[in-house]
Amino acid sequence: MIIHIYAKVSLYRRLIVRECARIQTFPEDFVFHYNNVADGYKMVGNAVPCNLAYCLAKEMKAQLIKESSSKSLEKNISSKVQSNLSPESTVLIGYCRSKQRQWVEKNGLYNIKLDNVGQKEKGVKYLLLRSDNELKASDIWRVTKKPKPMSSQELVNEGYQNPSCENYLIYNIEEIESSEFNNAVWNIEKLPSYKFINSKYKPFTVTFSELSQATI
Repeated sequence: MIIHIYAKVSLYRRLIVRECARIQTFPEDFVFHYNNVADGYKMVGNAVPCNLAYCLAKEMKAQLIKESSSKSLEKNISSKVQSNLSPESTVLIGYCRSKQRQWVEKNGLYNIKLDNVGQKEKGVKYLLLRSDNELKASDIWRVTKKPKPMSSQELVNEGYQNPSCENYLIYNIEEIESSEFNNAVWNIEKLPSYKFINSKYKPFTVTFSELSQATI
């Protein structure tokens, strides 16, 4: 506890300009140019704290991106889909070899390795499938049920050939008419998460807000 002792002014000193600047979250190497110390105090005191300015700018940017994404969603998605979709709905960007495509279409199932699964993968609403060596995709599916784990043997029993690991997460999916998304095509390379994956075949998630920014 700080106690001010009356009539003992000599025990105290006022903060110097640099200390005031620290309170305002200015970095230590920031240089203030002034001739009169009073001007230095005024300069710091009238400033918006740096960290506050950063937080405000960050939030403004996020809101502008969200507004832009919402307009993009309205442009690229039919009103029927929009009613059940928010910009933060999660999309799984998946990969499917040509020879596996027939199995996916026949069974309405899509599988990813269980070791690739996090919370976002468990809550996806849609699946965007790309094929061999393709970085542009328009093949979008709706996830109809909560995904469930399945062993390799159970997958074989469903007609899947040559599973490469022991456990998978399985999505029940149904194909969507391309007209529902106004025949949109998406550039996978433009998705922010794509550059962070360590394999071009590894599935990853994005929001519809992010996906809309990659519309070609």
